[in-house]
Amino acid sequence: MVMFDDNDCERCRTHEKAYEVLHFHCKQLETGLDSLKTQRDALLKGCKDMLLMLDEGLLVRNTSKDADPNWAMKALALVQRLQAIQDAIALSEADQ
Repeated sequence: MVMFDDNDCERCRTHEKAYEVLHFHCKQLETGLDSLKTQRDALLKGCKDMLLMLDEGLLVRNTSKDADPNWAMKALALVQRLQAIQDAIALSEADQ
């Protein structure tokens, strides 16, 4: 049989309070994670929809300046941005 003295009871109360605080913070973290997941899902859907609209020809680029000698450098920036979107989609889907 374990005997508790007054100090043990105080420690128990302290540990119980610490557990309550920890539990409260864990619930806040869970709520925050759920919110981040919802935001990630919305961003993922938006990115996928944008790429789909590009594939469907609904979003088109201005081709009037394709004769410009700097066209390739400007186009490279667009291609890099599109690649970054595709990379972000792949990374997000890998985490799910």
